[in-house]
Amino acid sequence: MLKKFSTRSLRGFVPLLVIVLAAAPMAMAQDLGDGDAGLLPDFGLGIGIGTEFFPGDGADLDMDGFPDGISFQKLAIAPEFFIGKFGIGLDVTLHYRFTGGDGNDFEIRPEDWDPTLAGVNFFELYLPKIAFVSWGQRGEPLFVKLGSIDDTTLGNGFIVGNYDNTLFLPETRIFGLNLNVDGQLFEFPFVGLETFVGNLAAFDVIGVRLFARPLISTDIPILKNIQGGFTFAVDGDIDKHSPTVTETDTVSAMGVDVFQPIINTDAATLAAFADYAALIPSDPAVEPVSGSAIGVGGALFKFLTYGAQLRILGPNFVPTYFGPVYDLTRQPSYDALTAGGGTAYTGWFASLGTALLENRIVFNVSLDGPFGMPATPDSFLNYPHLRAIFVLAEGLIPGISFDASYDKKSLGDDADLNGLVEGNERFFPDLFSADGAVVQARLNYQTGPAVISFTYNILFDPDTGQPEITSGLESSIDLF
Repeated sequence: MLKKFSTRSLRGFVPLLVIVLAAAPMAMAQDLGDGDAGLLPDFGLGIGIGTEFFPGDGADLDMDGFPDGISFQKLAIAPEFFIGKFGIGLDVTLHYRFTGGDGNDFEIRPEDWDPTLAGVNFFELYLPKIAFVSWGQRGEPLFVKLGSIDDTTLGNGFIVGNYDNTLFLPETRIFGLNLNVDGQLFEFPFVGLETFVGNLAAFDVIGVRLFARPLISTDIPILKNIQGGFTFAVDGDIDKHSPTVTETDTVSAMGVDVFQPIINTDAATLAAFADYAALIPSDPAVEPVSGSAIGVGGALFKFLTYGAQLRILGPNFVPTYFGPVYDLTRQPSYDALTAGGGTAYTGWFASLGTALLENRIVFNVSLDGPFGMPATPDSFLNYPHLRAIFVLAEGLIPGISFDASYDKKSLGDDADLNGLVEGNERFFPDLFSADGAVVQARLNYQTGPAVISFTYNILFDPDTGQPEITSGLESSIDLF
């Protein structure tokens, strides 16, 4: 039986599993020998232990006044293997508890291994136990990553920008795909391909961009690097993460873009770009709507990044429809697109960031919104949207690393936001309100092989209209 073991079996099983995982990399390294240093394998093995509470499906409180549910002990095993440009990692978590009057029975949480009990299909349950499979780095002629993806952008980002499928971690891992192929890989630099799949087990959010550099073989100054692209993206199951909606809505997007590098020196980089896109909802009563943007972006002295856009948008058009928090805002985004009663409007976008000390400190903030007040009833499109990220990498402060993101729509709701002047009374206080915010933060402290992590998340639930705040303390041991 999968669910029941004796305590004696557990005492033999867990140490044996750890020994096998620890010995396997050493054996593989001996087999490879002392060949090419670039192909020497790199191994890692993390082990995490702790306790996790799973709410029940009965009353909110049990008879003793405690939350209804069950607590399980947790053993997480995360081996990683790298050789050359190839990498693979697993994330296998065992939830178990001791049961019976004398505590001698051992139970594994069945929802972790039975798709029927978990309410998902086989692939949704088992694929996420692979943390990642990767080849190369983003920006190389061939880049492949399967598993968790958190920064997928197609083209200039007007349709798909920084899409992230990790919003439900650590409770739920989603197994996606990011595949970029540049024709330079085949000594044919005229064309390339960018693709992503948000969830390979469900094939719900999918995006593809084909791009071309028609003048790359010429000697025409500046214009030889011009790039044009065509993007198609679709969400085939908008209501997937909404327990209150049963029908299936879909939305598709398509667009064309142009990207033109202008300056590329050590002191400064500058590029100009333009986009045109159309959003097509599945509701036959709603007409497709289009939008366009022109902008510039680049960097100064290799550490200061900047960007600015002017946007001409049709009624209810949602720029960067597949954005970083899309998996949480699927239904609100679709509702804004199909609300009706909207008018065409002009919008703006601005970003500023910095990367210091060889990217050990990274900060970026972007703000976008409309000029004036579009007539879109009860829509986040009427108000500014702010996103900020901060990263403190390992090595700057001994043992400490930190990363956080903040994303919030509808800033200054119900205020007069013409030019953000009269709206300051509501705009700035709203920055510190959890309503409508998505906040993720993780603080790591490492001492020797042990890592202690504190996590804090605020995820706005569009079904309840309330923020859900969670925090946790995790510990792990890196054996290699």
